[in-house]
Amino acid sequence: MPRAHWMALIGLAFSAFVMNTSEFMPIGLLVDIAESFSMTEAEAGLIISLYAWAVALLSIPLMVLASRFNLKAVLLASIALFAAGQVASALAPSFSLLVGARLMVAAAHAVFWSIASPLAVRVVGEKHSGVAVGVIVTGSSVAMVCGLPLGRAIGLLLGWRMTFACVGAVALGILAYLAAATPRLAAGKPFSPRELPTLFAAPALRNIYVVTALFATAHFTCYSYIEPFLQQVAHFPDDLITLTLVLYGAAGMAGSALLSRAYGRMRFPLMRAVVIGVAASMALLLATAASAAATVAVCAVPSRILRTFPTAS
Repeated sequence: MPRAHWMALIGLAFSAFVMNTSEFMPIGLLVDIAESFSMTEAEAGLIISLYAWAVALLSIPLMVLASRFNLKAVLLASIALFAAGQVASALAPSFSLLVGARLMVAAAHAVFWSIASPLAVRVVGEKHSGVAVGVIVTGSSVAMVCGLPLGRAIGLLLGWRMTFACVGAVALGILAYLAAATPRLAAGKPFSPRELPTLFAAPALRNIYVVTALFATAHFTCYSYIEPFLQQVAHFPDDLITLTLVLYGAAGMAGSALLSRAYGRMRFPLMRAVVIGVAASMALLLATAASAAATVAVCAVPSRILRTFPTAS
């Protein structure tokens, strides 16, 4: 590919990195956020739940809306909104305003992931579409390995507000880079809401939608409270919690590598193993809390197989 195409893909990969880092960052900071507003972790966890619901509910409407505009302009607008939401999160004087700021970020997240892959493919052309999507997935995977633990480390050193501020500053740098590196792309054919039923026409796709929704809901319900669980139930020190999150992300990348080798030969057995394995790991989490090694292993196993699931589906 031409150097200009690689430069644009690198910018999109970094965008994916900060988007996923921001998505999971409150998980590693939940205890500190709860203490700041004199709340329980369960109450503070609303910023995670509401964020997820906002992304889910806004993705399709915003995707339909974004299809009518120039993709580069939509990309830059989403990154700008994302950065503004991070700054607002860092400055939020109350929990309700923090929730509002996170909803700004959720809207940007929904737009970005609606256009990221199509935009990358249009930049490089169909011939290199696999490389384009792979680069974006790499940015997302690295966020699981480095982004969440790094955000938590900054939060422990400087406070959770500074973590949001740092992500906002990085997003502004990415915005400037993408403005220069991304070629101007004309708007594609608008997607009409009348076409949405076609996405549900195939029974196999409907089954995948349902299983994916249940699977992700179960996993992230557990993962959203992994920091207070490790701290209060498993009695991990702060540095071991951070290390566990790093291992979680690394296991996820290993799962992606496993999929690339096994997908063609054993697609459906792999998907069954993923669903059963994650359910078993979550069921064992409390039982293994007395052993640090066993707890870390149980945390890593679902990440390793979780990363195989969306692509396998």
